[in-house]
Amino acid sequence: MKIEEELIKKYPDKKVHYSYEYKQDLKDLCIKYGYDVSNESIIKEIEMALTYRRKFKNQKNRSNIYAKKIIDDLKQRLIGKI
Repeated sequence: MKIEEELIKKYPDKKVHYSYEYKQDLKDLCIKYGYDVSNESIIKEIEMALTYRRKFKNQKNRSNIYAKKIIDDLKQRLIGKI
């Protein structure tokens, strides 16, 4: 909530401004409030958001194949390893 309030002070139109400056402002606020913004933690959160688990009795838990490709690509770009 505090991060959102601080972003609204700088960006009162409440729109996401896709720019390096906005990204850096958001990252700085996350660090200020104690959030982990390492590449590994970001990839983990993206992985959790993009994958799903099926919880039916007759099906195994499976991750979305496209999400896995995206995640592998991010790992390669941000961490340099898979």
